[in-house]
Amino acid sequence: MRTKSIKPLILIAFLSIAFGQEIFAELDVNDSWIRSAPPNSKIFSGYLKFKNVSPNEITIKKMKSNAFDQIEIHSSFIEDGISSMRKIDSLRIPENSEVKLDPGGYHLMMMSPKKEIKEGNLVELIIYYKTLDRIKILRSDAMVLRDGYE
Repeated sequence: MRTKSIKPLILIAFLSIAFGQEIFAELDVNDSWIRSAPPNSKIFSGYLKFKNVSPNEITIKKMKSNAFDQIEIHSSFIEDGISSMRKIDSLRIPENSEVKLDPGGYHLMMMSPKKEIKEGNLVELIIYYKTLDRIKILRSDAMVLRDGYE
């Protein structure tokens, strides 16, 4: 039986890699957390909220981290009564809107931890954009470990 624990786990630092230098687009990143997993897990799920506060669409192409070998953006869906998920190549955030990565929808699959994922670890998430605009991260919050199976 899994124990229910909500513990502060991971602070997340967001860096942006910009392609092009035409105009600024602004992305607010918050409500970030990682779902708890059994000891020695090789896969974790990550969730957060992106808010595009600019008049320009932002497309996130990929993400990397100092704590995981690989991070993919996935979409959960139900097809013919069967729950499934698939990797998506990019995540569009329309102008002046927000996209939430939540259980049962879009989420991060964080694979092959490079270090133990525990309270107090710093996890750096590097976001790569497919856009002509430069991206400015406005804010990042603490990422917390949550038991997502309540």
